[in-house]
Amino acid sequence: MPQESIEKTPEEYVKDLFKNMEIKNPKENAVKFYANMFFYYSMYDGAADKAKAKSRFEHMLGIIVEEMKQ
Repeated sequence: MPQESIEKTPEEYVKDLFKNMEIKNPKENAVKFYANMFFYYSMYDGAADKAKAKSRFEHMLGIIVEEMKQ
């Protein structure tokens, strides 16, 4: 019997969180959430205006959360 790896990818971890929160389409939403989070982390790191980058991330996060509620 093969052993399951205890290590999860970030997408798998977020998918499990969303599944436990009873969010519809947990895998799809986990990918959408994590992809945007990773993108904005990268953008923030190279941004001259960190406040603007943070504001853009917060705006996008709000959109994602609203989509998940539907």
